Amino acid sequence: MATSLLDDVHALMTAPLLSATARSLGASEEAAAAGLVGSSAAMLAALAGRAGEAEGIGPFFKLITGPANNGSVLQEPRLAVATSPQSPLGATAGRFLSGLFRSQLPTVANTLAQSTGLRPGSGGSLLSIAAPLVLGVLGNRVRSDGLDAAGLAGLLAADRDRIMRDLPSGLTSIPALGALFDLNDTSWGIGVARCVDE
Repeated sequence: MATSLLDDVHALMTAPLLSATARSLGASEEAAAAGLVGSSAAMLAALAGRAGEAEGIGPFFKLITGPANNGSVLQEPRLAVATSPQSPLGATAGRFLSGLFRSQLPTVANTLAQSTGLRPGSGGSLLSIAAPLVLGVLGNRVRSDGLDAAGLAGLLAADRDRIMRDLPSGLTSIPALGALFDLNDTSWGIGVARCVDE
Protein backbone atom coordinates (compact mmCIF):
# COMPACT_ATOMS: atom_id res chain seq x y z
CA MET A 1 0.00 0.00 0.00
CA ALA A 2 1.38 3.42 -0.96
CA THR A 3 2.43 5.70 1.84
CA SER A 4 0.70 9.01 2.36
CA LEU A 5 2.29 12.20 1.12
CA LEU A 6 2.90 13.31 4.70
CA ASP A 7 4.62 10.03 5.49
CA ASP A 8 6.93 10.77 2.57
CA VAL A 9 7.67 14.20 4.04
CA HIS A 10 8.30 12.68 7.48
CA ALA A 11 10.81 10.29 5.92
CA LEU A 12 12.90 13.31 4.90
CA MET A 13 13.04 14.64 8.44
CA THR A 14 16.43 13.17 9.26
CA ALA A 15 18.52 14.17 12.25
CA PRO A 16 20.80 16.38 10.09
CA LEU A 17 17.76 18.18 8.62
CA LEU A 18 16.18 18.77 12.02
CA SER A 19 19.47 19.98 13.45
CA ALA A 20 20.00 22.41 10.56
CA THR A 21 16.38 23.60 10.72
CA ALA A 22 16.59 24.16 14.47
CA ARG A 23 19.76 26.23 14.08
CA SER A 24 18.21 28.25 11.26
CA LEU A 25 15.06 29.00 13.26
CA GLY A 26 16.74 29.42 16.65
CA ALA A 27 14.56 26.66 18.07
CA SER A 28 14.78 23.21 19.59
CA GLU A 29 14.78 20.22 17.28
CA GLU A 30 11.40 19.21 18.71
CA ALA A 31 9.89 22.57 17.79
CA ALA A 32 11.54 22.42 14.38
CA ALA A 33 10.03 18.98 13.76
CA ALA A 34 6.58 20.14 14.84
CA GLY A 35 6.90 23.17 12.58
CA LEU A 36 7.91 21.12 9.55
CA VAL A 37 5.06 18.68 10.08
CA GLY A 38 2.47 21.42 10.60
CA SER A 39 3.61 23.54 7.68
CA SER A 40 3.72 20.53 5.34
CA ALA A 41 0.17 19.61 6.30
CA ALA A 42 -0.92 23.22 5.77
CA MET A 43 0.54 23.28 2.26
CA LEU A 44 -1.04 19.97 1.28
CA ALA A 45 -4.40 21.03 2.74
CA ALA A 46 -4.31 24.32 0.84
CA LEU A 47 -3.31 22.53 -2.37
CA ALA A 48 -6.21 20.13 -1.96
CA GLY A 49 -8.52 23.08 -1.30
CA ARG A 50 -7.42 24.71 -4.55
CA ALA A 51 -8.69 21.65 -6.42
CA GLY A 52 -12.24 22.91 -5.96
CA GLU A 53 -11.55 26.23 -7.66
CA ALA A 54 -12.12 26.97 -11.32
CA GLU A 55 -8.41 26.95 -12.19
CA GLY A 56 -7.82 23.81 -10.13
CA ILE A 57 -4.25 22.84 -9.31
CA GLY A 58 -2.99 23.13 -12.88
CA PRO A 59 -0.72 26.14 -12.11
CA PHE A 60 0.75 24.32 -9.11
CA PHE A 61 1.24 21.17 -11.16
CA LYS A 62 3.47 23.17 -13.50
CA LEU A 63 5.64 24.21 -10.54
CA ILE A 64 5.73 20.66 -9.19
CA THR A 65 6.83 19.20 -12.52
CA GLY A 66 9.12 22.08 -13.51
CA PRO A 67 12.90 21.68 -13.96
CA ALA A 68 13.74 23.47 -10.70
CA ASN A 69 12.01 20.72 -8.72
CA ASN A 70 14.50 18.06 -9.79
CA GLY A 71 14.38 15.87 -6.68
CA SER A 72 17.77 16.90 -5.32
CA VAL A 73 16.21 17.75 -1.96
CA LEU A 74 15.08 14.13 -1.65
CA GLN A 75 18.69 12.99 -1.82
CA GLU A 76 19.92 15.66 0.60
CA PRO A 77 17.06 17.15 2.67
CA ARG A 78 19.36 19.74 4.26
CA LEU A 79 19.35 21.53 0.90
CA ALA A 80 15.92 22.84 1.92
CA VAL A 81 17.54 24.84 4.71
CA ALA A 82 20.28 26.24 2.49
CA THR A 83 18.01 27.11 -0.46
CA SER A 84 17.97 30.85 -1.11
CA PRO A 85 14.94 32.71 -2.50
CA GLN A 86 17.04 33.61 -5.55
CA SER A 87 17.87 30.00 -6.46
CA PRO A 88 15.65 28.15 -8.97
CA LEU A 89 14.18 25.88 -6.29
CA GLY A 90 13.81 28.72 -3.80
CA ALA A 91 12.02 30.89 -6.35
CA THR A 92 9.72 27.98 -7.25
CA ALA A 93 8.99 27.41 -3.56
CA GLY A 94 8.17 31.10 -3.15
CA ARG A 95 5.70 31.01 -6.04
CA PHE A 96 4.19 27.81 -4.64
CA LEU A 97 3.62 29.39 -1.21
CA SER A 98 2.26 32.69 -2.50
CA GLY A 99 -0.09 30.88 -4.87
CA LEU A 100 -1.37 28.56 -2.14
CA PHE A 101 -1.95 31.10 0.60
CA ARG A 102 -2.25 34.38 -1.30
CA SER A 103 -3.04 37.28 1.05
CA GLN A 104 -3.26 34.87 3.99
CA LEU A 105 0.43 33.92 3.79
CA PRO A 106 1.57 36.17 6.69
CA THR A 107 -1.30 34.92 8.86
CA VAL A 108 -0.47 31.31 8.05
CA ALA A 109 3.21 31.91 8.84
CA ASN A 110 2.51 33.63 12.17
CA THR A 111 -0.06 31.06 13.23
CA LEU A 112 2.25 28.17 12.38
CA ALA A 113 4.99 29.67 14.54
CA GLN A 114 2.61 30.15 17.46
CA SER A 115 0.99 26.72 17.09
CA THR A 116 4.23 24.78 16.94
CA GLY A 117 6.19 26.52 19.67
CA LEU A 118 8.53 28.52 17.45
CA ARG A 119 9.60 32.07 18.19
CA PRO A 120 7.43 34.87 16.74
CA GLY A 121 8.46 35.91 13.27
CA SER A 122 9.98 32.57 12.31
CA GLY A 123 6.96 31.22 10.44
CA GLY A 124 8.05 32.62 7.09
CA SER A 125 11.46 30.97 7.37
CA LEU A 126 9.79 27.73 8.43
CA LEU A 127 7.57 27.71 5.34
CA SER A 128 10.57 28.49 3.12
CA ILE A 129 12.32 25.40 4.47
CA ALA A 130 9.28 23.12 4.31
CA ALA A 131 8.15 24.13 0.82
CA PRO A 132 11.09 22.52 -1.07
CA LEU A 133 10.51 19.31 0.89
CA VAL A 134 6.82 19.24 -0.03
CA LEU A 135 7.59 20.08 -3.64
CA GLY A 136 10.18 17.31 -3.76
CA VAL A 137 7.73 14.74 -2.39
CA LEU A 138 4.97 15.86 -4.75
CA GLY A 139 7.29 15.81 -7.76
CA ASN A 140 8.57 12.35 -6.90
CA ARG A 141 5.06 10.96 -6.47
CA VAL A 142 3.89 12.49 -9.73
CA ARG A 143 6.83 10.98 -11.59
CA SER A 144 6.81 7.57 -9.92
CA ASP A 145 3.04 7.10 -10.20
CA GLY A 146 2.68 8.71 -13.62
CA LEU A 147 0.12 11.22 -12.36
CA ASP A 148 -1.40 14.13 -14.22
CA ALA A 149 -2.93 17.10 -12.39
CA ALA A 150 -6.25 15.32 -11.91
CA GLY A 151 -4.45 12.27 -10.54
CA LEU A 152 -2.57 14.43 -8.05
CA ALA A 153 -5.82 16.04 -6.94
CA GLY A 154 -7.28 12.59 -6.39
CA LEU A 155 -4.27 11.56 -4.33
CA LEU A 156 -4.68 14.64 -2.13
CA ALA A 157 -8.35 13.81 -1.68
CA ALA A 158 -7.48 10.27 -0.63
CA ASP A 159 -4.98 11.68 1.89
CA ARG A 160 -7.47 14.13 3.41
CA ASP A 161 -7.83 12.48 6.83
CA ARG A 162 -4.09 12.04 7.25
CA ILE A 163 -3.43 15.66 6.28
CA MET A 164 -6.09 17.00 8.63
CA ARG A 165 -4.63 15.07 11.57
CA ASP A 166 -1.34 16.94 11.19
CA LEU A 167 -2.85 20.38 10.51
CA PRO A 168 -2.20 22.58 13.59
CA SER A 169 -5.39 23.48 15.42
CA GLY A 170 -4.37 27.12 15.46
CA LEU A 171 -4.87 27.24 11.70
CA THR A 172 -8.25 25.58 11.66
CA SER A 173 -9.66 27.97 14.27
CA ILE A 174 -9.24 31.05 12.05
CA PRO A 175 -12.34 31.49 9.86
CA ALA A 176 -10.46 32.83 6.84
CA LEU A 177 -8.04 29.94 6.98
CA GLY A 178 -10.82 27.42 7.44
CA ALA A 179 -12.23 28.64 4.15
CA LEU A 180 -8.79 28.47 2.56
CA PHE A 181 -8.39 24.83 3.55
CA ASP A 182 -11.99 24.10 2.52
CA LEU A 183 -12.59 22.52 5.92
CA ASN A 184 -16.34 22.35 5.45
CA ASP A 185 -15.96 20.22 2.35
CA THR A 186 -16.08 16.59 3.41
CA SER A 187 -15.36 15.38 -0.10
CA TRP A 188 -12.07 16.87 -1.20
CA GLY A 189 -11.67 16.11 -4.83
CA ILE A 190 -15.07 17.41 -5.93
CA GLY A 191 -13.14 19.66 -8.29
CA VAL A 192 -10.78 16.97 -9.51
CA ALA A 193 -12.25 17.02 -13.00
CA ARG A 194 -11.25 20.67 -13.27
CA CYS A 195 -7.64 20.01 -12.27
CA VAL A 196 -6.17 19.89 -15.72
CA ASP A 197 -2.76 21.14 -16.77
CA GLU A 198 -3.67 23.78 -19.27
